[in-house]
Amino acid sequence: MPTYPNHLSNGDLGDPTYINALVDDVATHKHTAADTIVGIGGDYTTIQAALTAGVKSLWLKKELFLIDTPIVPPSEDFWIFSQGAEVRAHSAMARMLDLRGLRYCHLNGVFLNGYGLAAKCIDGLNSPSGPRMHDLRFTQFWGATDCGVDFTGCEDSSLISCRFDGRKADDTTDLYGDYGLRIGEAGDGNKTGGQINLYNSTFGFQKKADLYAKNIWDLKIYGSLFASKYTWSTAFVAHAILEGGTGADWLAPKVLFSGSWFDGATGAHPNILLQNIQSNEITMDGCMVAGTDAPNIYSTLNPAVESLNIIGGKLERNAGGPHIQCPARNINVICPQYIGGTGIDKTNVTNYFEIKNGGGSIDTNYDLSMNNRYLLDPKNYVDATLSGTPKIVEIKISGVSYYVKVYPTKT
Repeated sequence: MPTYPNHLSNGDLGDPTYINALVDDVATHKHTAADTIVGIGGDYTTIQAALTAGVKSLWLKKELFLIDTPIVPPSEDFWIFSQGAEVRAHSAMARMLDLRGLRYCHLNGVFLNGYGLAAKCIDGLNSPSGPRMHDLRFTQFWGATDCGVDFTGCEDSSLISCRFDGRKADDTTDLYGDYGLRIGEAGDGNKTGGQINLYNSTFGFQKKADLYAKNIWDLKIYGSLFASKYTWSTAFVAHAILEGGTGADWLAPKVLFSGSWFDGATGAHPNILLQNIQSNEITMDGCMVAGTDAPNIYSTLNPAVESLNIIGGKLERNAGGPHIQCPARNINVICPQYIGGTGIDKTNVTNYFEIKNGGGSIDTNYDLSMNNRYLLDPKNYVDATLSGTPKIVEIKISGVSYYVKVYPTKT
């Protein structure tokens, strides 16, 4: 690394010595951090060797790194940067990068390819659950036979602008991965407290589902694409599978989908499936949900969720029938656009409130109130106390019109 002065005076700012040294350094290292270079001709030739030597900040040269055994960091709090280096499994293995028991993994710009040989690109399974605070950015996870990333028990972790692909190479429809992102495992325990945040990420070409989340406290998903399709895999179940936990102190998922896209061709399968154990709260804010022959949100559980909230967005079901067929204690819907279907199946829904798109009409079985006063509060007033020119108000209950005479004053 070139040596730069700690401070520059105004007269030094244009000194070509320092400017040229900085340009040369950026051209060589692709950034200005004093990282250890890994790759052919670098400080280390393998990632494991650099981590074993205690290096905490690695820059991978843009080349192919073949691994025959999992990468096992000896300590936590490390950084791995690149601009497109591919780390590819070369032999069968349970995981490519082993984060079990570790905190503070930072990846940026790395391509992990299980290549149909590794079960997981990243295995962060931690039990009991605890703050791991992993931060994965601009990283790709391909070709893992179980899942791209297992974040079970990884509280307070984030994935930003990541890509999950079940193939091992572009321009092929050979699928290897069951799931893109997995949070939760089979059996009791293995819960995930805290929160996990997913931003601006894409999923595709998974066999079963893009997302599997079980026994999790809080999952937030923003601006992401879920695009696996049944036309690619006969094992396809749904874009997202959600379920509550089992065992002691189990958790019911609270999940937010905001501004995300569920890309159709789901066939007779839903976009979101709630299964096995009840969830707590599912909220969809401004999402585009495109399906074909099944409801967009579906469950056979009763109830499947404590509260289901839909705010705006579009729900598409080309074959007709309900967009939402999900027994719930509470369903609250505000002005989504329904395409090709019939909206909410209110069978086995305890309480529902819907403001419909376009006309602003309200369909509910709640007592409507404002400022703690009922808007609909029947009274037994004597007709003689009512005066003024009455108006007729139309009230629709379950699609049937009723007409009520309303007076402007009461003495």
